[in-house]
Amino acid sequence: ALTHYEEALQIRQDLFGEDHMDVAATTFNIGQAHHRLGHLDEALTRYSKFYSYISRCGSQDQHRDEVVALKHMGQVYQEQKNIAEAKSCYQEAINVSITVCDQQQEKETASILN
Repeated sequence: ALTHYEEALQIRQDLFGEDHMDVAATTFNIGQAHHRLGHLDEALTRYSKFYSYISRCGSQDQHRDEVVALKHMGQVYQEQKNIAEAKSCYQEAINVSITVCDQQQEKETASILN
């Protein structure tokens, strides 16, 4: 799967450039694949890139995507036993949700962070 994701990422970067949500989504998928394989450093790198992309690109679901990115980054830090960084990511996810989300999105965020 990783090989195909990497190929898809290259194609999307060639078509759309770096600042596009398709590039961001593929980067996130690569992060998830690495995470599942236990490649925590690479997963964290990809999740961080995803977070950076969505901050630059903006989207209809930008704040939800920020929460998702922060949650996954927190999970990796937690698995790496870096509790302080995990807590920071989780807290930032909560802060994003509280700051910008309506009541329905807060419920969705609570579900994501569960």
